[in-house]
Amino acid sequence: MTDPHEPEHTDADLIDELRSEILQEEGQDVETPLIPDAIVALVGVAAESADVALAVDELLVEDDTISATLHARLVSRVRAEVAGRASRPRYLEQIVRAERQHQELSIDDLAVRIDATPAAINAIESAQAGFDELSEETVAAWIEELQLDLDMAATALESSLLQPATAYHGHERPRNKRNAEDFVQNVRRILIARRSK
Repeated sequence: MTDPHEPEHTDADLIDELRSEILQEEGQDVETPLIPDAIVALVGVAAESADVALAVDELLVEDDTISATLHARLVSRVRAEVAGRASRPRYLEQIVRAERQHQELSIDDLAVRIDATPAAINAIESAQAGFDELSEETVAAWIEELQLDLDMAATALESSLLQPATAYHGHERPRNKRNAEDFVQNVRRILIARRSK
């Protein structure tokens, strides 16, 4: 399981690493980019990480850009990274369930520690209910109890609120982006206050 405490590398980080590898291979000055800024910009805003593989693929297919060996190595590395990212949990309900099981913590024990009911925790972990059915304090306590990385948890929580995993079993509720963002920001503030004590 991917360690939920460690923030993931961004697409831009990956592209920077690939660019450095190309430049080292070709013995060029690091200030001379082989990958156009437009490609890097695309990577930074890509909605799906598969776009990274496609962008790099299109860039590197030209025979005169780099050697065939380096091309194959870079494409293989990007595809492995994309596959790895696809298998990582994206939603907070997936992350909290995996981490709770990793810590061998029962739903009943967790419920006592964060002042929630076992039924509520089970419903959220199984994507039958949303985090916004709990108070912001309770969600913050849940994240804190499992010691999740703040930025990763906030990003996953926003995904859960706006695009819930399995759409709450087909019973999708109308989503208000502003309400979701406010909820996430309030949870973040509570966590920062807790962790600064």
